[in-house]
Amino acid sequence: MRRFVALAALAAAMTSPAHAASEAEKCSAVVTGVSSLVKFDTFSASGTRGIVQGVIRKPPGAGPFPAVVILHRYFGIEPPECFAEDQHQFASRGWISLVVDSNSAPWSLRAGSLDTTSGYNHLDQAVDALAAKAYLTTRPDVDTQRIVLLGHAYGGTALLRAVSADRMAARLDAAPELSGLPFLAAVA
Repeated sequence: MRRFVALAALAAAMTSPAHAASEAEKCSAVVTGVSSLVKFDTFSASGTRGIVQGVIRKPPGAGPFPAVVILHRYFGIEPPECFAEDQHQFASRGWISLVVDSNSAPWSLRAGSLDTTSGYNHLDQAVDALAAKAYLTTRPDVDTQRIVLLGHAYGGTALLRAVSADRMAARLDAAPELSGLPFLAAVA
């Protein structure tokens, strides 16, 4: 009987993958408590809902503060740094910043690009930007009229799609929760 229990435990361990930490969870600012890990809804091209993670940092005080959504470059948010210096600079100037970890979303939500870690493409990352903006609008410490978008490299291309009504029309039809106020400004 013990042998059967041991074999069953071994089989369960082999078929149930352990939780692998996301890039956002590995960020030194999250580990040290300077920034926080947040999770919010994102959507596939067909409108299927899923979760994406981000690293958020806010300045001291109650706010409301202006906010910036930061899209990472091709390689991801790259732990342990994870744009910590950018976030520090924004916080010191009175801004909330949210670095979106587009690699944290499940493959099932993605278009299937083989050249990125989680299979996301520019439109998927653009949807993540809109999802981050929608999340920020639910926070009482955010000035919802003053949310901007910053895209680094690959994220800069996604930024151009996120602010283009023509490029995003089909995605917004599939996930109307993401429409609403546009970004106040965008810098690629």
